[in-house]
Amino acid sequence: MKPTWWQLYGIGVLLVALIGLIEAVLSAGALRTTLESAAVPLAVAPLQTPSSPKLASQQISRVPRRRQA
Repeated sequence: MKPTWWQLYGIGVLLVALIGLIEAVLSAGALRTTLESAAVPLAVAPLQTPSSPKLASQQISRVPRRRQA
């Protein structure tokens, strides 16, 4: 499922706000760089997951089952 334009804009606003907050609270250093780097995959991750339980169950049902003797 492709995200709509408002979802993409929402992610952009979320990323700008999150990184701005990190920069305002933490001084420059390894911790700040790590948190800023982690912010991007955490904000984009909801787009990568199935949007309905039916999709997840369909993916699980594709796993071949072994025959019992």
